[in-house]
Amino acid sequence: MAFIYGSLSGAILVTLATVALVLAPPAPPSVAEFAPNPATNIEDAPASQSSRFGAGEGACAVGQTGCEVVEAAAATTTTVRPSSTAGAPPPVVRARVRRCVGDPPRQIEDPQSPACVNYWEGDNGGATWQGVTRDEIRVAYPRYPGNAREVIDLWVEFFNRRFEFYGRKIRLVRYTPPGGTPVSAQFSAQDQRAIAEAADEADAFASVFPRDAGYGQDLYSELASRRIIGVESRPMSLTEDDLRRWHPYVWMYPPALDTFEANQAEWICRGLARRRARFGGPDVASSTRAFAIVVQRDPAYGPSGVPNVDTLSEGLRRCGAAPVRVVEVATSSSAAGRGADEAAMADLRTAGATSITCYCDNNRLGSLQGAAAKGAYQPEWLLVPFWGQDSDLSAQVVQGQWPEQRSHTFGLTVRNRPNENSATPWFWAAREVDPSYDFSRGTTTGRDTLFGLYQQMLLLASGIQGAGPNLTPQTFAAGLARTTFPNPGAGAPPYFQAAVGFPGGEHAMQQDVAAIWFSEGEESYDTAQRGAYCYVGGGRRWAAGGWPDDELPFFDRLQPCR
Repeated sequence: MAFIYGSLSGAILVTLATVALVLAPPAPPSVAEFAPNPATNIEDAPASQSSRFGAGEGACAVGQTGCEVVEAAAATTTTVRPSSTAGAPPPVVRARVRRCVGDPPRQIEDPQSPACVNYWEGDNGGATWQGVTRDEIRVAYPRYPGNAREVIDLWVEFFNRRFEFYGRKIRLVRYTPPGGTPVSAQFSAQDQRAIAEAADEADAFASVFPRDAGYGQDLYSELASRRIIGVESRPMSLTEDDLRRWHPYVWMYPPALDTFEANQAEWICRGLARRRARFGGPDVASSTRAFAIVVQRDPAYGPSGVPNVDTLSEGLRRCGAAPVRVVEVATSSSAAGRGADEAAMADLRTAGATSITCYCDNNRLGSLQGAAAKGAYQPEWLLVPFWGQDSDLSAQVVQGQWPEQRSHTFGLTVRNRPNENSATPWFWAAREVDPSYDFSRGTTTGRDTLFGLYQQMLLLASGIQGAGPNLTPQTFAAGLARTTFPNPGAGAPPYFQAAVGFPGGEHAMQQDVAAIWFSEGEESYDTAQRGAYCYVGGGRRWAAGGWPDDELPFFDRLQPCR
């Protein structure tokens, strides 16, 4: 239910002491937390939140009547405070032309939305950075076939309508990426640098990318060197140290690599270690778990060529579960590559490994599982959310996971639990702009790609709104750090979405994970075919420091899958 504030009537007398108070409207009444309504209402945001950062005790909206400027630092921020002139008239509270949602109020219906901000009007300073003018914010995006081409335009329009961008609008600037098509391509280091150059030539302030393309460290390092913001939605090779080194230019929706590894290490230490490998095949099920880590060599992982698994390895050592092996495999799917996979599996079996986690793409995982099956080896496979391992579509395809090994496959994901389109924020946003928008499951684009693009746009819009009128990468970073995300019902019904925010100067929007296992009989929301990941506890989330001292109920078919 939405509420419309009427006009203020009558005279309001305010007694001022030494410090004047800003006249604030009452907090907006609650509305239905999870009931998207495409109609646009008029509603005030709470005056206790500044328009510059979406939060700020006692701050008033930039440009608001009755406020005076205290300090204006070039290319940073403008601090404002209530006027202290005795007898000054109370400020006029202007109605928003956008609606706030929920209590505490959020900017949009998405439960991962930032807090709602006050209406703003004034001079935005014009051109404040590359790709930023008085009227627009240029965001580079590679030309991409399929449903994403249409729906990303709807999302741009949605965020332009519903977020406070201080007189500007996002404008998507498309380009053709060098080195191959952006669909499931593995770009070389040279290609990635050329992609960053293309974004620079497009005069972009920021760049977003398809989730299923093979970008990596070289791309983001090059974007940072060109002072362009890059936003990533796919779990991959970037650690928080990488993101700090590139500050304020590179941001992630999912947890950074080392944050995820800290979660995985705590889950293994508290829930799996020193117990029998009962989810494995008969050859390992009676043995006490012994862990192994496989890493895949790939250009996406930057100069080292392999993902950095030091956080995971050290975490396992601290609890007495040090890996019996850390094995490196190549990306190649050639006969030589398959032979190397068979040799790796034979080595792990000889070493007594009962439980294997592979920091690799889904094709490599499938190849390793096939090699293990060839040797009658059925270990537990501890999933990680990298390169499609936790995607229904990837698990089902021909080059995906080995069917006889999937019954031993379980682990962690950073994804929000999947829901029907009608209960999905990216779909709500598209439908608000185009009520006729539809999405057919099982297309070449896939819902997974759409999730990733929407999440990038949400992060980008949150940072632009938090930055205030003086938009630069530095104010973008400061805005994200100071923005409040209410997170209603995070990790709980009805959506089981991840909690989001940027605590302690983090550069990743999400810190928690969910636990999953594969069910052959469950129908997938993504593909409309049999075979889908089930979520422990319906999609409950955990973060480092909060894992239970118990084994989670994987493969519990008496509980709902989702």
